[in-house]
Amino acid sequence: MANQRRDKNFRESWTIKNKTKHQLAIGDLPLVDTFGPGEKRDLLKFYSRESISHSIDLVSLIDAKWVTLEKKRKNKTTKTITSKSIIEEGITPAEEDEITDALNAAIKDADEAEFDITTVTSDYTTVNEDDVILANATSANITITLPSALLAKGLIFYIKKIDSSANTVTVDGKDSETIDDATTAVLSNQYESITIISDGTEWWIL
Repeated sequence: MANQRRDKNFRESWTIKNKTKHQLAIGDLPLVDTFGPGEKRDLLKFYSRESISHSIDLVSLIDAKWVTLEKKRKNKTTKTITSKSIIEEGITPAEEDEITDALNAAIKDADEAEFDITTVTSDYTTVNEDDVILANATSANITITLPSALLAKGLIFYIKKIDSSANTVTVDGKDSETIDDATTAVLSNQYESITIISDGTEWWIL
């Protein structure tokens, strides 16, 4: 028998069983010797969970129903591993905790995220910290000048005209910078809005 993987903290088994009438081998897990009809091998004695879960030959054997693979942890019930779940099962408890913590942190950040909302009633030059700009042009036409696209790559602005007057809200790129290849974008109607992003050279309407 091939040399077995030593693990003093071993408390889990991934047992494969031959369901055919032939000798079988797992080509990309060569430390596991061939096993005959009805014979079993504990794969964790030879390889890590990660190596097992990435074995293409093992997945093929499971899909062909030539073998079954069962996972058992100490003091817990046996669980059958399918070819679809084998990657997921290869995640260690510590890695699972890390993934859970990262997901919880991301959810918390999303819940706590707030948009910076600025309401303007006259000409305004945006800054990189702006998110949402509500333009009230009741008194006069308004021009909103964007920051340099070169210095604002990836930034997104949400700009909306909130009044019902005939006055317009003009969104203007800095200097000769364009918006969808035009020099300006104009909002003429109440509740009309645009969302724009910088690609580092010019601005684009999303």
